[in-house]
Amino acid sequence: MLEQFSATECAGSYAWINDYKPLAQKYLADYRVYAEWKKQPQQLDNAEHIAAALDRLRAAQRAVATITLR
Repeated sequence: MLEQFSATECAGSYAWINDYKPLAQKYLADYRVYAEWKKQPQQLDNAEHIAAALDRLRAAQRAVATITLR
């Protein structure tokens, strides 16, 4: 829905809706980071896999934090 919202162009008495597109873009960027992280295999059967999963999670957290600070 955020992609559809961002792609629309409102005019006339609904032009004010366009002011909310930058906010929607931030949430969309966060969702894309989450979706990429979710695709990662989540094998947690040994310490090495757990450490790798934690590294991927921390990288996703940094990416979301970077997007949010813009």
